[in-house]
Amino acid sequence: MPANSLWAPGDHILLRGVWYIDLQEPLVRTPMGFDTMDHLLDIVVSPDRSEWRWKDEDEFREAVAIGVFSPHEARAIRTEGERAVKLIQDKRAPYCDDWKRWSPPVEWEILGFPAGGF
Repeated sequence: MPANSLWAPGDHILLRGVWYIDLQEPLVRTPMGFDTMDHLLDIVVSPDRSEWRWKDEDEFREAVAIGVFSPHEARAIRTEGERAVKLIQDKRAPYCDDWKRWSPPVEWEILGFPAGGF
């Protein structure tokens, strides 16, 4: 197994690295692609999902202090993060054992760019 491998040989079991949950607005399709807004507050979870922590709480607090997010929005963002943590603790999708064994169907193809570019 290569030293930089994240996966066990012949299996989809995460050996190292982390689960990373990026709290953000849902993607919205636009003529140029997609728009979203990052909420700055993220969650980092150990590979076995036994431990988690907030990431960038200082940036999040500063954003609230200068009005990027209202106190109401900040509570909603943190509540959504706590909901994700509950899914992790309960080992529910997408943070469940079934996900470690998932691989794309063999008939899926890698999509290319449209003719003529963007």
